[in-house]
Amino acid sequence: MNYTIPYWVTKSISDKEELLLFNWKNNKSAIIFEKNHPAYALNNSAELHLNSSISSDHASDINWLCEYEFLSKNKETKPFKQDQKKLNANSLHLILLPAGEACNLDCVYCYEDHSYKKRMNEESAINLIKFIENKNPSELNIEYFGGEPMLNTKFIELLSKLLYERNIKFKGSITTNGTLLNSKTLDILYAAGVKSFQITIDGSKNLHNNLRISKSKNLDSYDTVCNALRTIHKSNYSDIICTVRINANQETIKKQNISDFLKDFTAIIPATDQRFLILPKPIGDYLSANLKGNSQATDTYCNKNSINEVVDFLERVFTESGYIIADPVMLTKTGGYSCYAGNANSFVINPDLKLFKCTVALDDPVNLVGYIDQKGETQLNSNISLWTKDYSNSGCTNCFAQNTCSGNSCPLINIKDNIKHCPPIKQEIEKITSKVVRFYESMSDAKI
Repeated sequence: MNYTIPYWVTKSISDKEELLLFNWKNNKSAIIFEKNHPAYALNNSAELHLNSSISSDHASDINWLCEYEFLSKNKETKPFKQDQKKLNANSLHLILLPAGEACNLDCVYCYEDHSYKKRMNEESAINLIKFIENKNPSELNIEYFGGEPMLNTKFIELLSKLLYERNIKFKGSITTNGTLLNSKTLDILYAAGVKSFQITIDGSKNLHNNLRISKSKNLDSYDTVCNALRTIHKSNYSDIICTVRINANQETIKKQNISDFLKDFTAIIPATDQRFLILPKPIGDYLSANLKGNSQATDTYCNKNSINEVVDFLERVFTESGYIIADPVMLTKTGGYSCYAGNANSFVINPDLKLFKCTVALDDPVNLVGYIDQKGETQLNSNISLWTKDYSNSGCTNCFAQNTCSGNSCPLINIKDNIKHCPPIKQEIEKITSKVVRFYESMSDAKI
């Protein structure tokens, strides 16, 4: 019997020479650790020819691989991605800037213009409610962003109050530097429907405070972020999820720096608290959007030749310490690597109720797609069609990443070049396969 590996299955060889297989269609993983197993031949070929003399155990394994679509008797070409347009047709994703781009930190590598300090108020909330009611979404996601959104917690409370009064169901999240988060403000945010957090801590105390500089001499950025994480850990809110982002460069992983950081981190958040996910990211000038444009910023960027080393190292040390890495979760969920900006019903909204698509390029003219008027109606301009255009091409049809990417890993780059750019995972198939297999292995998946 002849079998083939469908295009939605990727493979890698581990350090122990195990064959790792990951099925991007159903998020199943398999590890073939016996070199004499007939399926191990898939290491060097996309096809497998078996005769009737294989053992019953091996035949059972082959049947399992077929059942879970690691192997196929036919060469499959049919796309398996879920239709993102249908999934998002009646959903609404709003990224609100309650305090504009104002912030109480002056991070060296920040690309935002903190001089824009206009804030959302009661009038903003009322018009947003009108906008939401006009849209009447089946699913509403509200994300508070900045600058630092907690500089205007009053607005977050007000908007949620109006939503609750109208029985509008929603999910709330916030990206915050954490310096204003304590037990009191956590209670306020939770009551306002915010249950998903992203908080940044950039390595050891000396590195963090040099990168994420407080504008107040009375505020130690590192200590307050540690207190924020500790507050969430000690809370009884079991349905909170907190992604801890670590912006990193070569300094972050130096022996003494990583040792100091891990010592502090593990004392604050035990690995057993699975409400926390770890997300290492390289420091860089995303899309050349950094507004500082000076050596102080560029000196902090992670060397392009060291990006993989830095991120891999941090993921490994936190995995070995028992923590959950966020990247495999994002990589393998539907639309996980598809930027929100490509969703027709996703908007970034500033205090003037202007509508944007991308949080990275707020000053780029192409990013402005319209505004919300006093009646809560959207007045859109011609830019909107650039963001909602389907940039996928024929190559997406037989791509393992089609479900997570949907041809929209970065709409802004697609717009600039007027062609689809594939996500970086396409150039790192073996590495990504190993990462997601190990993740799902930790979730008690299959071994053969």
